[in-house]
Amino acid sequence: MKIAVHMLLFNQDKFILKTLENCGEFVDKIYIGWSRVPWSYNPTAKNIPNKTNLDILKQSKYYDKIQVVIGEWKLDEDERNACRLKAKEDGMDYLIIQDCDEFYTREGYKNLINTIKKNPDYDYYNSEWIVFWKNLKYCVVGENWKRGQICGDVEVAINLNKDIEFVRARSPGWKGQRGGNLLNIQNATCYHLCFVLTDEECWDKINTWGHSHQFNINKWYKNVWLNWNPTMINIHPITPNAWHKTLEFKGPLPKELR
Repeated sequence: MKIAVHMLLFNQDKFILKTLENCGEFVDKIYIGWSRVPWSYNPTAKNIPNKTNLDILKQSKYYDKIQVVIGEWKLDEDERNACRLKAKEDGMDYLIIQDCDEFYTREGYKNLINTIKKNPDYDYYNSEWIVFWKNLKYCVVGENWKRGQICGDVEVAINLNKDIEFVRARSPGWKGQRGGNLLNIQNATCYHLCFVLTDEECWDKINTWGHSHQFNINKWYKNVWLNWNPTMINIHPITPNAWHKTLEFKGPLPKELR
């Protein structure tokens, strides 16, 4: 059984080497999607270039496992499917979804891999995640959430031996419809640093994001991001109460983040 991971590399000098260190020992191949321009969700963002030079990958001790997939894609899922197809072509059986700002503990990554190996017939796999805000001191939780610091569940792997593809960003399904035979993996928490950003980094992200077309970028940036304080509620840019409030993060971190 061959297991690969894929990630999308757009203005991620900050995390990419740490992410490669986090996943490299556990997988057979690493597929990295790279485009010089962002997706087409926000036409005004075409002037925001991809500043990440691919030479940075040579600094990783796992460079020999890396396959860069270069192109220009209209949609998030188009880029992910380009990585998926390359992995299938290379004989990979499963593809982990790990963006450049996502991390696992060593124990969590081992459990992710072992659970897939013990349960090989599912279409795709989910796990829980912790979503950080501004820095590693705060994480976000939904309204009436009962799972402590856990913010929800996220797709973490797909079965390349099944007729399944990415249909909306990282969500799998068939013929444009989300869904499939799903296994929720326990004890493999994903630590998501999607908004551990400077003001400039946040501005570039929300303008080039796969969700840029779903909210008022200028309004959210000014009213929420720049004016945030720990008492503010409902801060998610698209579904505000999905990030109802921030909590002080308490607990261990993956070694690459300590």
